[in-house]
Amino acid sequence: MSLEIERKFLVVNDNWRASIIDSELIGDGLISERDGAKVRVRVGQESAQLTVKNCRSGSSRLEFEYEIPRSDAEEMLARICAKHLRDEPP
Repeated sequence: MSLEIERKFLVVNDNWRASIIDSELIGDGLISERDGAKVRVRVGQESAQLTVKNCRSGSSRLEFEYEIPRSDAEEMLARICAKHLRDEPP
C-alpha cells in the first residue's frame, strides 16, 4: 500500500517538452467508481497494473497497485471498461 498525494501545476507553455528523455504509451480504463473510490487498469509497454484507490482525504488517498498479466489487462480494457484511453506520447 502507498499514499498518493495529488499535486496540480499550471503549465504556461511547451518548454518542458525539451527536457523529455523518454515516453511510454499507456492504456488506461476505469473498471469501477463509487463515492470517490476507484478501480482502474493500466497497460504500459512493459507491464500492466490493477490499481485500487480509496476516497480522497484532502490531497491524499490510499493506493493499492498490483502487477497483473498484460493479456488479462488488455481483456479488461476491451470487455469491462465502459471507455478507455490510449494516451499518446508527448
